[in-house]
Amino acid sequence: MSSGHDGQVRLVAITGAPAVGKTTVAQRLARRYSVPAATLDTDSLANVWPWTADNALYRLVADNLRATLPRLRAWGAQVIVLSGVLLPGDVLAHVADLLEDPQFDWVWYALRAEPRTLAARVAGEHAVQDPQLRASMSGLDRRLDELASAGIDARDIVTDGLDADAVLEQVLAAEAAAGAPVAGAPVSGALVSGAPVSGALVSGALVSGALAAPSTAAPDVTLPRDVVHRLAAAALTARGVDADAAAQCAAQLIAAEQDGYPSHGLVRIVEYCGALDRGELDPAARPVATTDGATIAIDGNRALGVHVLREIEHALTSAQGADSARFVRVSHGGHLGRLGPLAARATQAGVVVLGFCNYSGTGQKVAPAGSGQGRLGTNPIVFACPAGDDRPVVVDISTSAWSEGAVRIAARAGSELPAGVLVGRYGTAVRDPKRLYAPDAAMHTALAPLGWGPAGTAHKGFALAVAAELLGGALGGDVVCAHDAFDGVGGNSAFFIAFDPAAVGVAPEALHRHVLDLERHVAAADPVEPDRPVRLPGRGAARSARGQVTLPAALADELELLAHGTGHAS
Repeated sequence: MSSGHDGQVRLVAITGAPAVGKTTVAQRLARRYSVPAATLDTDSLANVWPWTADNALYRLVADNLRATLPRLRAWGAQVIVLSGVLLPGDVLAHVADLLEDPQFDWVWYALRAEPRTLAARVAGEHAVQDPQLRASMSGLDRRLDELASAGIDARDIVTDGLDADAVLEQVLAAEAAAGAPVAGAPVSGALVSGAPVSGALVSGALVSGALAAPSTAAPDVTLPRDVVHRLAAAALTARGVDADAAAQCAAQLIAAEQDGYPSHGLVRIVEYCGALDRGELDPAARPVATTDGATIAIDGNRALGVHVLREIEHALTSAQGADSARFVRVSHGGHLGRLGPLAARATQAGVVVLGFCNYSGTGQKVAPAGSGQGRLGTNPIVFACPAGDDRPVVVDISTSAWSEGAVRIAARAGSELPAGVLVGRYGTAVRDPKRLYAPDAAMHTALAPLGWGPAGTAHKGFALAVAAELLGGALGGDVVCAHDAFDGVGGNSAFFIAFDPAAVGVAPEALHRHVLDLERHVAAADPVEPDRPVRLPGRGAARSARGQVTLPAALADELELLAHGTGHAS
């Protein structure tokens, strides 16, 4: 739990009539700050029955608020978002001391809607509170004007015709304009294209015009690829990684970002820097490979994953010829990143590749079928088959519903997850990605196995995860999930099989013909979306190198800080 701090806490009060959307907007808003934040709803401070709007109720709310705010501040909250029907003469009459308390910087938003809008929302919602009571309180919307007479400068936001996300974006825009620590909000400063990486944060304005300051509605920033590459590589070299390895690792993560896999993209630089800072990765270490017949054992030796990948690729591509096959065991491999590109490169030597990976008994964030508690890792499986051209068939999947990196990105962005990604202890869907990283997550929240949901096919994803755990762990790194280890740093263990198709009596040309026959057959199926033809995995159009990279502005700022050695990996 975070400790307290001496700075002033930003207290964002969102008020309005029932059904105007205060609670929903407040909860989503709190997740969009780049500093520790909390939410408080006045209903939860006086959730009593019978409920009577009188001074006794207002005093109860005020007393509980007065007791709770200091505790949240002591925990470390730098922003507290308060939602409720907060009006002069009611609750506010009993918290005058809090309004004047120099520990809190109050900011007010008044959400408004027409009576007919409020009535329609009450009729269509499933709130616990009595709907007739909520409908009768729609007249409170007119009392928001009393805030100004009480000396409170509230920003009005009309919510008619808007959903919660649209209202949230208006609040975020106002917060960013006021200089609040909103994640992804633009900051001042300029980065000159081609200049050394120094000075202002990269979410400012690029003088050449290539970079426009991002809006809070779409908190992304587009930067020249060479600038991003320089930042990512500098973050690693600042921690002792040699220049060549840093450049190769940065290029690998940028490729994932540009190929549409941000879960294995530049957010991993933050992870790697954290592991280097904590001594979990050794920047000077190199993997050691030993050969025993057809088996090559690679001890990653706590080296950066890019070094281990090089050894794996060398081992896989040595399996050429009718009498050749390779079994590659990997332990202590660091984070290997996407396995698909590795396997695809190996097919250029004419080999077929099959691989399984676990996290050396740790990182148990995935629930088995029939449970909501983490017991396995995301355990990816990769398969690559040459097709006679530069586009092999490549299957690269995690055995969980989403990769953990994708959930991490959603948590950083404050996004809500769809059902079927996270599962609670008793099988309920969990929408908040931050729940996966809560202190008690091992008991109460986990990634769902592939196939979890109404269709009830989670047992298939679980079965694949078990296969990957045993192959990647028992046959690869010699360690499996056998003890509770929701967190922890085990590094990747893996087991790869590579063989020339001639080793099983299939001529390479025949294999290529089978791939093309299957591709034509599958492609003949009518696509659901006309502009998205059916294709084999990995056989899409080749992507050309692009000169720009788009990523969340908050991540770009973090890369800048890490590159200077002044940031701490989160």
